Amino acid sequence: MYRRFARGEGGGRVNRYILKLNEDNSCKAYKDGKCTIYNFRPMVCRLYPFYFDPFSGVFIHKDCCGDFKKYLQENKLEILKMIKARVDYFIDLESKQ
Repeated sequence: MYRRFARGEGGGRVNRYILKLNEDNSCKAYKDGKCTIYNFRPMVCRLYPFYFDPFSGVFIHKDCCGDFKKYLQENKLEILKMIKARVDYFIDLESKQ
């Protein structure tokens, strides 16, 4: 399923997936207002509207706005703890394979 919506990077062993985008930069898996791979979506989608820049840290997507942005600002430490726990879980899971 990932091959339709993402491309692997990392040489012989794929160590990360990059989402494929349409020409207008919209997600290839997003159709008719719904995610067609929701139950199998990659980590980048699960963490949206957050994204990680390896040089600068955690950011909120520029299109995220409204009450949700206010909520994020008021609860950022708790949210960052949850994100860290989620990332730690997947790192631990990966190390067991």
